[in-house]
Amino acid sequence: MSITLDLPGGAQSAIDKIKTVVNSNNGEFNGDENSGSIKIKTPIGEVSANYKTTGNQISIDEIKKPLFITEAMIREELLKYL
Repeated sequence: MSITLDLPGGAQSAIDKIKTVVNSNNGEFNGDENSGSIKIKTPIGEVSANYKTTGNQISIDEIKKPLFITEAMIREELLKYL
């Protein structure tokens, strides 16, 4: 599964927002505005992924998640913070 989203405010702004959310939820964020990885625990299990930015887009792949969390749920949560 891979998700690609537009970053209207640019990569640095989006990554700063994502980093803040991940860290404030006791997750792990490793990377910069170009690429990296995130890991966050949810009540039903851990979600982890790698990301890479190109221009004003972010691609999220190698997503590991509980069976009950759908791609649409991940996309919806990400869009709240971008």
